[in-house]
Amino acid sequence: STTFTITMSVIDKNTSLTADFDYKLNLFDQYYVPQIYDYFTFEENGDGTVELTAFDEEKAPSTDIVIPESVSYVDGVWMDGDEFDVTSIGNNAFFNCDGLTSITLSSSLTSIGSSAFSGCYGLTSITLPSGLEAIGDDAFNGCSELTEVDLSKCTSLTSIGLWAFQASGLTEVDLSNCTSLTNIENGTFQNCSGLTSITLPSSLTNIGWSAFYDCSGLTTIRIEATTPPTLSSAIPSNATIEVPSASVEAYKSASGWSSYASKIVGY
Repeated sequence: STTFTITMSVIDKNTSLTADFDYKLNLFDQYYVPQIYDYFTFEENGDGTVELTAFDEEKAPSTDIVIPESVSYVDGVWMDGDEFDVTSIGNNAFFNCDGLTSITLSSSLTSIGSSAFSGCYGLTSITLPSGLEAIGDDAFNGCSELTEVDLSKCTSLTSIGLWAFQASGLTEVDLSNCTSLTNIENGTFQNCSGLTSITLPSSLTNIGWSAFYDCSGLTTIRIEATTPPTLSSAIPSNATIEVPSASVEAYKSASGWSSYASKIVGY
């Protein structure tokens, strides 16, 4: 609670009276809703955490958005002072919010839903938090101005969905620290014509079909896995494939990779 003092003057006696009043914050909060709840909607996950399910771009005060670490106003109800960590962004939460230019994600975030940021044409860069485990299908599909995604802290990332970054503006991708990631899904980087280089982690075991389809600017693919991953995708014709020096011959003779033996070099 908070204590404040009011001074009252009695005009005809020229004296004053001082009184102390207490109020409880939750009573006041029934009538006051912080601005973020005007443009964010949260729903309980059922495990003491919440999901950000919707964003109202027209009500947001800025194109530079910060997702809070935790919230107390869920499903339109105050939660009696309890704080709920924001751990997920729901499917389509920011879909086609083309005025969004910057977003700061909560450090408690573990998953980004399907098409969560699809069509956010104004978004130019994003840093993904260390606890992130999953990026959904089409999550950043069509983000044509998104040139940079920082995944350097994503050691817990286990999955990147189908077409997650298709037709985005990415120029370089470094997944080397994503050492829990085993699979590059079908079409993950399809139509990323501005992509020039990509580094894949040592944990990788599979590259899906069309993962690099129409990545016409891709000149360097570095793979840190010592055992050649299963390859279902075509490799762009002008790309050099860099692999651990001790694994060059294994890659050159592996199914799928053998077609690109002349492009495989050691580092």
